[in-house]
Amino acid sequence: MFKKPILIAEIGINHNGDLEIAKKLIDNAKIADFDAVKFQKRTLHKVYTKEALDAKRDSPWGKTNREQKE
Repeated sequence: MFKKPILIAEIGINHNGDLEIAKKLIDNAKIADFDAVKFQKRTLHKVYTKEALDAKRDSPWGKTNREQKE
């Protein structure tokens, strides 16, 4: 017997910490007929070394990897 697969939308960190963007991504997943969404959560100092976080990185979110990821 065939069972319909459960579709999970991977939102990850695409919301950039903005709750309104997260809500829109959830709404879009529902419109696209996904059954659930999945976010990522991480503790920066457990995933990256201090050197990696303090490395220079020019982006709209800051001047270091830490600022960009926070």
